[in-house]
This record gives sequence, C-alpha cells and structure tokens, in this order.
Amino acid sequence: MTITPGATDEHKTVFRQWVWEGLKQIGPTNHWVKTCELRPKNFSFKKPSDLASTLAIALYDTGGAEIAYNWQETGGRVHTDRSAVRSGGNGLIDLSEDAYYFHMSSDAVNVGYAVIRYLATPVDSNGLPLIPEDHVLALSMFCRWLWAMRNGTNQSEIQLSRDTWYREKDRIFGDNKMPSVFRANQFAKNKFLSLINSFKPNSY
Repeated sequence: MTITPGATDEHKTVFRQWVWEGLKQIGPTNHWVKTCELRPKNFSFKKPSDLASTLAIALYDTGGAEIAYNWQETGGRVHTDRSAVRSGGNGLIDLSEDAYYFHMSSDAVNVGYAVIRYLATPVDSNGLPLIPEDHVLALSMFCRWLWAMRNGTNQSEIQLSRDTWYREKDRIFGDNKMPSVFRANQFAKNKFLSLINSFKPNSY
C-alpha cells in the first residue's frame, strides 16, 4: 500500500486477490517444498489442504519398512498386474489419486502410513498467503501495475510497473535455478567431477 497512492484498508481484500494471482504466475519455488506423514483411513490418505502438486510418495508398514506399489492413472486399472498373473497372488498395491485423496487397493492391509514430498501453497494458519522475502518487491510491483490499470493512470506509469514486475519475476526464476552452496558442492563431489565409476551403496 505504500507504493499504491490512494489505497486504503478497504482495498486489502483486492490486494490479497492480486497477491494470490501473482504467486500463481511466479509459480512453485524451493519455498514451496514440504514433507509430511499421512495415516490411512479405509485404504485412503487425505491430501494436505495446502498441497499444490505431489513430488514423491512412499508407503510404509507399521514397522517402518517401505512397501512397493503400482501408480495408477485416473480412471483405474486397464492392465492386469503381471506379478499377480505369474504368482497367483495379489501383486503390488495399486495407488491412485483424486482431487482430495490418495487411494490404495483393498490388498493394502499392511500399510501403516505414507510419506509424501510435495509443493505446498504457502499459507499461514488463517489461510492467508505467506510471501517469501525475495518475492515482496515482485508482488508489490504486480499490485502496483494492476492498481495503475484500475485507476486509469497514464500509460507510462502502467508500462513502468509492468516492466518492473516482469523483471523481478525473471529474477526470482533465475535465483531458483541457482543451487545453494551445499547442493553445488554435493553435486560436484558426487557426480560432476567423478570420471570413474565408484561403488555407491543404496541410499535413501
């Protein structure tokens, strides 16, 4: 509001709506990645309310041993599980999803919990958007651009705000493509500089 002349507290609802739109246009960043544990009920896991996109999911029994599964696209199975055909058993657990749940097949009786890594929409306990510090200027200029268009400000003001918004958004994209020092060192240590195949035990 400090850079939108004429704005008052009455306009906060409008600005929140614009901030949501700006966050969607910036898209997922490292700030969005979360991990959580889910417990099943009637062979289904309820998705977290802030889930935007699932990155990975693992199933475990109550003892902490990982359980294999087959991922099924929306609409259900169209092929028979080959391991079930060969062994005459139940085969791997089927796992699928809808808008609000992950669903397991009825043979998932030994699944105790699931761990998922996902992109989470950044919100606080009241459901209001959380703004990463490096997004503040970009979103402020996005709101200033829309405010200028709303008020019919001269074209040079609209263009300046728009250009600054796009420049700041591109900066965020660029920053997110650069790995942290720790990640860069690990990459160089494990892959980039290694010209000889070395023994690497399974790691999780």
